[in-house]
Amino acid sequence: MATTWLAAAVPAASLSDYQSRVSEALVLLQESHAAHEEEGLRSSDEIVAASLTRVRELLPAKETVLFAGKSVPVDNSWLHESLAEYEKTRGVQRRSEILEQTSERLLALSERLKQIGSGTTPTDPEANKSRLAGILRRPEYQRTAPEETALQRLVNRFLTTLSKLLERIF
Repeated sequence: MATTWLAAAVPAASLSDYQSRVSEALVLLQESHAAHEEEGLRSSDEIVAASLTRVRELLPAKETVLFAGKSVPVDNSWLHESLAEYEKTRGVQRRSEILEQTSERLLALSERLKQIGSGTTPTDPEANKSRLAGILRRPEYQRTAPEETALQRLVNRFLTTLSKLLERIF
């Protein structure tokens, strides 16, 4: 019961706050990946462990974000599962791949949040349709009659000449 009360007492984060925490977590994971890749760095395990702890603090598994006056539930459990998989894995190559994949996914999330924050993503289906129609009206998407090849021009000239010759004969 106490945890329910505490969860309800935590205010929802703003979109910009969530976006900045995602960006900070991304930087930490990228630095961890770089530290993991450096062969001469012996303390990379401690650096990565500290970074992963901080990433978990920055982005809890479940939280609420305020967007456009509405509370939106956010599920970051995929991130926590990925970090847990990293900690369970012993192969150096696989651990590096996990960090890289997680970083790429966080980067995609960060870019999407930037788009949403700037309002450049149309959510109206009519706006999407008009945007698509505008793209399809571009010259590179217009069908044009293919130009004749040299062989086609030669055949056409031969047939025209033959036709004229037959007209003179008959």
